Amino acid sequence: MTTASLNKKPEAHPRPCRPLPFRHPRGTSSSRRRLPFPLLNYFPPAAKLIDKTRAGSKVRKVYDRPMRPSQRLLASPDLSDAVKAELKRRYESYNPVILQQEAHRAVDALMERNRQKVIMRRQSLATVAIENF
Repeated sequence: MTTASLNKKPEAHPRPCRPLPFRHPRGTSSSRRRLPFPLLNYFPPAAKLIDKTRAGSKVRKVYDRPMRPSQRLLASPDLSDAVKAELKRRYESYNPVILQQEAHRAVDALMERNRQKVIMRRQSLATVAIENF
């Protein structure tokens, strides 16, 4: 390799990468699917950025104390007492271990479905290759 080839910039991707459109799995609707959002919204705490100041090249960030998203909602004065009671009831009904297991089962089912698609695609390509031979 020459020095010129090492200093050469990599070429841009030939076509822009776009996100794939979201499609519901066959036989399900958005109202019937259960997503693992309770696991994310009720259990892991997160620190929220309150202030960010720049002094020259230094950036100083100030965070609020870590709270779960549901705790932030309960602390909000904008929600009615009925909504807060419903949030508390839901929080008490969830079991994080069971929610995590359900999320793992859902991912495993998606991976198995993808594996089956790949197998079917390979078989169809093999039959086309044999027919064209």
